[in-house]
Amino acid sequence: MPASPLSTTQTEVFMPYMRDVGRCERSLQELNLMWRIIEASAKMNCPQEARAILPTMAATRSSFAKLEKELVRSLVQEKVSHVLTEIGTKAQYVIDIVVRNLFERTADVGFLASDGPLCAHAALDPSDPAHAASREALQARFAAYAAKYSVYDDIVLLSPQGEVLARLDTRLDHASCREPWVAEALASEAPYVEHHGPTPLLGGRHGLIYARPLRGPDGVLGLLCLSFRLADEMAAIFRQLLTGQDAHAVICLLDADRRVLHSSDAWQLPPGAQLVAGGERLLFAGREYLCASATASGYEGYMGPPGWSACVLTPLEWAFEAPHASTGPGADDAALTGLRRLAGPHAGWLAQGAAFAAKARLHAGNPTADTERGCRALCGCDAATAAAATDRALQALPADGPEPAYALWRHRIHALLRPRSEEPVPC
Repeated sequence: MPASPLSTTQTEVFMPYMRDVGRCERSLQELNLMWRIIEASAKMNCPQEARAILPTMAATRSSFAKLEKELVRSLVQEKVSHVLTEIGTKAQYVIDIVVRNLFERTADVGFLASDGPLCAHAALDPSDPAHAASREALQARFAAYAAKYSVYDDIVLLSPQGEVLARLDTRLDHASCREPWVAEALASEAPYVEHHGPTPLLGGRHGLIYARPLRGPDGVLGLLCLSFRLADEMAAIFRQLLTGQDAHAVICLLDADRRVLHSSDAWQLPPGAQLVAGGERLLFAGREYLCASATASGYEGYMGPPGWSACVLTPLEWAFEAPHASTGPGADDAALTGLRRLAGPHAGWLAQGAAFAAKARLHAGNPTADTERGCRALCGCDAATAAAATDRALQALPADGPEPAYALWRHRIHALLRPRSEEPVPC
């Protein structure tokens, strides 16, 4: 799920959360400052010669400033796209695994609805002396089935009038259920009826129920209802996906109205909250997130409950922290390597600017570790070699002609560093 092209304002919104890009931007700004220092030095030390080259230097500095902004915007765009792709993939996985598991429930209810002892008990008159023993045997059968599959918290058999004939959870003493969905299921010719929501059948709590009528020679014998442990299923998925750096993310299962059915963090996004669709950024309860949603791909033609989707949200303050993130040299190196790759055909000119900066640092006697890292990443050599390239390019430099001497100097440095700077960089 790549990000939409970012505006300048959006780039500025994300920048405070990208420390590595911020360091890269400061390095580029330092290069720009070096251009200004070189211009000022030329004005003071050789005003006559500078008069010819200063316009070219100013134009170069202006072009570099534009390139700097574009490179930073591209870095921000790439990092946002990377996060959105990652959480979008996770959201797709969540909804697809949920739908895959629910498909099994549609098969289970069809299989059990044809069970001989179940149909026999449904056909038995409640006044029959054998009814109590049959009920007890059936509930033991339910318990054995639930123990084997462990995905149901209740199995209920209803009469055609909605009366409870037998159930797994004997703690609930609700004698009947005459909600509209029960009547719909009893009259349905579909392989199953899916119902989600609070129901008296489960003591008033929310549940996801798969129902199918039991049929005999004389018509409908009753209704089988399987109550799926959806909360347990979601908790298992959350535990599987939210580890390490991903622990800061929040995963939600949403209904058709984008209301939270289940959340990995009820403190941040409680069940019942409605997430308003508004693009890649979401502000909820005063906290801003990057978010991605996904609907089911489907399994064997089954798409899950209508309108359900998964949403993965990551707080902006954590979104761009790489796993095992480091604030040391490694993070800077990765950012500079990314900058070099994004520069594309301009990489040689980026290297030439870095060489100028290295030369100025060495000439002033104040080289830094950042100078060394920047030259290795952008020029493909150490700072001393990059600085030496500026001196080599000055040898036998002709006076101004059709091409100003300063522009020729830049081109020579570019040519010396280009073979190194434009080597392919692994993505």
